[in-house]
Amino acid sequence: MSAPAPQIAGLGYAVPPLVRGNDDPVFDWIKQHNPQYTDLFTGLQYRRVLAPGQSLGPLMAAAAARALADADIPPRQVDLLVGWGSVARYYSPNDITEVHYLLGLPPHCRIVPLGSEFTCFQDGIVMTDAMLRQKAAGTALVVVGANWTQHVDYHEAVSIGASDGAGAAVLSAGTSSARFTVVDSLNRVDTSFYGTMYVGQRPLDLPCECTKDLRDGAFTKVLMTFNPGASQAFWDFGAVVPAEVTLALIEKHGLSGADITLISHQTTDKLINAWAERIQPAQYLQTLKELGNMTSASVAVNFAKLYEQIEKDWVVLLAPGHQQQAGAVLLRRTRR
Repeated sequence: MSAPAPQIAGLGYAVPPLVRGNDDPVFDWIKQHNPQYTDLFTGLQYRRVLAPGQSLGPLMAAAAARALADADIPPRQVDLLVGWGSVARYYSPNDITEVHYLLGLPPHCRIVPLGSEFTCFQDGIVMTDAMLRQKAAGTALVVVGANWTQHVDYHEAVSIGASDGAGAAVLSAGTSSARFTVVDSLNRVDTSFYGTMYVGQRPLDLPCECTKDLRDGAFTKVLMTFNPGASQAFWDFGAVVPAEVTLALIEKHGLSGADITLISHQTTDKLINAWAERIQPAQYLQTLKELGNMTSASVAVNFAKLYEQIEKDWVVLLAPGHQQQAGAVLLRRTRR
């Protein structure tokens, strides 16, 4: 008899209690000046925000602890910790190191920071599944978190959806027919857009409306930035390629949109609507109005938060990334 395959044995998420609505004064400047790209970010109503002085590590640890509890697996059994905190307190080590400490994970647990940003959760699921199948670990924990409300300039349109959150998944061998397993994945990249969207510091001699709290010597703090070409990347790649990747992936397995539940990255309803129109999923689970754009954590949070609402036995996790990259992962459970 073959050994049991890895399953997604548990899920968890955490979002800060502080809610920021469209009427928050932080958006007054944008409403008055309508900066470039404002028209791209629609369908948003509320966001979750880490309060001043709150850091990302504890939020990620809370999500991870809930995933372990959902899987009924103690921290001492975790052999592999994969994920990313964005934007991290340090360039290195990443905030998942603090997650290891806060959870009391064992000394032999390998830490693998995975900085692919928006596709990080899906990449982590695929990587840990492969490592478990090769017996490189017995139990894996994938954790992603985002605190981008602290890393956008509220004079720029990219700030409109910024929201904070964290999500986690536990993978281990199992035979539960109610749990999902990884079936396949597919990526597509177009690196000709490199640099059109990025997260990093900016020299202060570049045009910037940023206030003093965003300045760090001769540079700004780490900020999300849209450069020339971002709009083209948004429409030519972001609105089109993720749907193409999803369709190619599910058709490879004899499926259509009518067979799947789709859970995706959520930046704006412009992208959500474009993907929905092309893929035609039976069910599309998202929380854009409620939770905003949690960037690298959106897919993980929604997978955990909306898990009980999943109607189909096939699930696609989908996200584009700054590379530009589109990644889709196909999951299956044998029965509900």
